Amino acid sequence: MSRTLEAVKNGYEAFTWMNEQDWSNGKVGTLGCSSTAEWQMAVAAMDHPAHAAMVPQGYGAGVGTVGEFHEQGNWYRGGAGQMLFTSWLYSTQLDPMSPKLPKGISQKDLQRLQKFYDMAPQYPRVDWAEAFQHLPVEDIIENLNGPKGIYEEMITRKPNDPNGIKADCIMTTWILEFQVSGLFPYTMYQPGQIYPCLIM
Repeated sequence: MSRTLEAVKNGYEAFTWMNEQDWSNGKVGTLGCSSTAEWQMAVAAMDHPAHAAMVPQGYGAGVGTVGEFHEQGNWYRGGAGQMLFTSWLYSTQLDPMSPKLPKGISQKDLQRLQKFYDMAPQYPRVDWAEAFQHLPVEDIIENLNGPKGIYEEMITRKPNDPNGIKADCIMTTWILEFQVSGLFPYTMYQPGQIYPCLIM
């Protein structure tokens, strides 16, 4: 939960910084899809005076509970983990063993280092139709010799796990109310996320 709160706090501080710039007209708008849509709504709930409008697109994975449906951010469908998150986390979860740059590194050093180190590595391609055949499910990424991270913990949680309820869903534990004007587009291209959003 601390990383979630820190990210929202950072968003609030970014709005303050933007609002103080000479080029600013005092109004900040946000636009983003999926996770960046969910963060918009969380920051909007902090009611920053400069946050004038938002367009959160495809925000379904951030909805933890809607009515009787408790899915921990759409991780579960009918009590079973959705496999799309396995393939997504394979290439996005941060391996705790990955090299880390020192805190406070200068922009000049970052530019110098990026010539010698890949700051956005490309993971080996995976035949997911074959990879998904591996059992047990919690070992799929390990079987691919993939990165370690949050997947191993999340895939073993049950839908009613209190740790998942507290940690993973922006809107599971927060009742978000905001006064920021918004356009909330959603498409049929976000499989598995339609129903919770339709009944909101």
